[in-house]
Amino acid sequence: MPNRPRRRALWAFVCLLAGGGGSAAAADAELRIAASAALSGPAAALGRRYHAGARSCFEQVNRHGGIAGARIVLDLRDDAYEPEQAEANTRAFVEDERVLALFGYVGTPTSKAALPYVRRWRIPFLGPFTGADILSEPGNPQVFNVRASYREEAVALAQAMHKAGVKRLNVMYQADLFGRAGLEAMRAAAAPQGIALGAVATFKRNTEEVQEGVRALVQQAGADAIFMVGTYASLASFVQQAMREAGEKLFDSISLEGYLAARVLVEGLRHARAPLTRASLDRGLATLGELDLGGFRVHYGASQRRGSSYLALKTGL
Repeated sequence: MPNRPRRRALWAFVCLLAGGGGSAAAADAELRIAASAALSGPAAALGRRYHAGARSCFEQVNRHGGIAGARIVLDLRDDAYEPEQAEANTRAFVEDERVLALFGYVGTPTSKAALPYVRRWRIPFLGPFTGADILSEPGNPQVFNVRASYREEAVALAQAMHKAGVKRLNVMYQADLFGRAGLEAMRAAAAPQGIALGAVATFKRNTEEVQEGVRALVQQAGADAIFMVGTYASLASFVQQAMREAGEKLFDSISLEGYLAARVLVEGLRHARAPLTRASLDRGLATLGELDLGGFRVHYGASQRRGSSYLALKTGL
C-alpha cells in the first residue's frame, strides 16, 4: 500500500535548510527558477494555489540561509492556461542563462508547449501539474514528475465505479490535449472493469459555456455515471447547470502539491555538484534516489522520472 502523506506534519516540516548541499555559492548569489502558470482566467486558482505552496517552501529555505548561501528566486509568469503564452514565457526563460530549471507549469497543453525547449536547451523541468503520459516518455529525460499519472488515476476511479455498480459511463472532456489524455486514460481503464463508455461531449478550454454538454450527457443520454475532464470552473458550471435542470490560511491539496514539488527541487539543488548549472542540477535530480518528504515518498533514478504513484480516492458525501 502506498504511504499516505501526513498533511499536518508536512506544513510544519522545515523545508530543508541551508548548509551542505554540494553547490558553493557566494553569499549574495541567486538560484533562479522559472515558472509559467495560470494566474489569470478561469483556471487561475490552480496556478495561484500551486505556487502559494511552492513559495512557502522557497521562502522558508531562504529565511534559513538559502542553499549554501544562495537565495532561491522564482520568476513566475502568467500564461492564463494558454499554450501560446506558455511557449512565449518558456522561450524567454531558456534564453536567460541565469535560469537553472523550469518548475511548476500548470496544465497539459502548457507543459507540452514547453517540451521542445526543454529538449533543445536540456534544462530540468520539474513538478508539472499534470499527469499526462507525454511527460513520462523516454524522450523527455529532463522532465521530473512528482504526481501520479492520469492512467493511474483513471484505474483507481474505474475500480471504484465498478465496485459501485457502474456499467455505463458518459464522458465530457476539455477539447485539447489535457482532455483527450483524460478520455483515453479512462477508456483504457474502464474496459477491464466491464464499464462501457457511452455518450461523449466536449467543451472549449477556458470556458464556462457547457450547456450543450449538459443536454447531451444528462438530458439525452442515460448513464450510471458521468466522468468529466477539465478545470474547476468549467466542471463547476456543468454541475450547477445539471442541478438546475435536474494572509494564507487556506491549505488545500493544490498548494500542498506545489509545496511537495518545491521540496523535491530544493533537494535537487542541494544534491547537485558545484558549479551549479542546468546540467549539474539535472544530474542532481536524476540521482536523488528515494526521498521521504515527511511521510510522502518519491523516488528518482536513471530511468525513473515519475517520483510518485500515490493516489487517494474519497467516495461518498
